[in-house]
Amino acid sequence: MKAIRLGTRPSRLAMAQTEMVAYSIKKLGYSVEIVKYLSEGDSDLKSPLYSIGRTGVFVDRINALILSGEIDAAVHSAKDIPYTIDERLQISAVMPRGSFEDALVSDMPLSMMPPGSTIGTSSLRRKYQILYQRSDLKVVNLRGNIDTRIEKMRTEGMAGMVMALAAIERLHLGVRYWPIDPEKYVPAPNQGIIAVVSQKGSEASDILSRINDSATYRDMMAERTITQDLRLGCSTPVGILSRSSGKGMRILAQFFSMDGSDMIMFDQHIEDLHDIGDIVSYIRDNIPEEYGYNL
Repeated sequence: MKAIRLGTRPSRLAMAQTEMVAYSIKKLGYSVEIVKYLSEGDSDLKSPLYSIGRTGVFVDRINALILSGEIDAAVHSAKDIPYTIDERLQISAVMPRGSFEDALVSDMPLSMMPPGSTIGTSSLRRKYQILYQRSDLKVVNLRGNIDTRIEKMRTEGMAGMVMALAAIERLHLGVRYWPIDPEKYVPAPNQGIIAVVSQKGSEASDILSRINDSATYRDMMAERTITQDLRLGCSTPVGILSRSSGKGMRILAQFFSMDGSDMIMFDQHIEDLHDIGDIVSYIRDNIPEEYGYNL
């Protein structure tokens, strides 16, 4: 194979993540070409992500380029990949997971913010998590690439903004930030995971399988299976986190009622990914009907 063509979005974060994948491929002795594409989600920077209502708004167009032969693989944040993709495609590799928790970009932690302070985020999950702990704060929509969001935060009078800690670390942002406790603010499924999609049976898939991190892949699949089996989308206020260890897998799942007024937390242990169906059944049986989920 002359060079593996990696498709990605043009944002700084997407490029940084693609460079990480490219570095791993190059260590195997292969050349890499990075191809940038503007996606549908990059064009609408006003609507909150949860109001767009379709998981994978950034992903579909780039994945289609694999099937058309324009690229060999696509690099995504795993949390953006829909739990069902074209049957001809697969997630062929994931990088070792970065930090999975959220972080508050601010001069002070959430606990010290004065009542009435404004926090920016485009995530309904993050909005409800903040207001559940600090109902005296105001949460407003904040969209755009990372640099745009930071600038808006500073110019529009916000006290802070919430974003993935992994993004701050991967971009080496020179901002003051405070990691947020994932035991109280459970992150989005697959947060901090970089995934590579390619066509099943392709030479690219064979090569990518050699850079796959098995522990991260196992946690990714646990979180994706729960998301898929419960038919959850990006518009649902849910956090799910799997943490593998030598003693099995710990699954944290945080569900908010659709109006954000109530919350339930599930903290379960399983021995192996094969047991994830037990977690799905337990959650389905114990989500209060008034939460508004159709599980």
